[in-house]
Amino acid sequence: MDKNINIVIADDNKNFLDCMEKILKNVDEFELLGKAKDGEEAINLIEKLEPDVLITDIDMPKYNGIEVIKKIKEHSVKTPNIYIVSGGINEKERIEVVKLGVKRIFNKPIDPKLIIEEIKNGFVNEEYVMMRNMYKIEDNNIVMRIINKILKK
Repeated sequence: MDKNINIVIADDNKNFLDCMEKILKNVDEFELLGKAKDGEEAINLIEKLEPDVLITDIDMPKYNGIEVIKKIKEHSVKTPNIYIVSGGINEKERIEVVKLGVKRIFNKPIDPKLIIEEIKNGFVNEEYVMMRNMYKIEDNNIVMRIINKILKK
């Protein structure tokens, strides 16, 4: 990659923010533009900095992750690729964020390799996202094997 992927992280857990900062700073292609401790701060950072990627929690003060996504889509010039990293997301929230175009939902604790790989891969085709979310599969290789079997039928 010849261009840095600019990232903003939003989570009310300071330890998670600090941990993600360390992980992202060790990836040459990534540039961490900012960290937000609540939804309001996340919206302000995104509107000001226009990142390529937003990594956000669902449960945050001021605005939750879903409200942040909706406001970004309504008011921002550029909508980043959005990834949810949450300690708990219910089925209703899962369906809503998928409808809002979230690229991937990760459960905490997260394997750093998974989120790094996912961000680097950027956009993936609709069948891949649907299959992965429908079966809540974390391993990309398993998803690809399932898709390939379906396509061969």
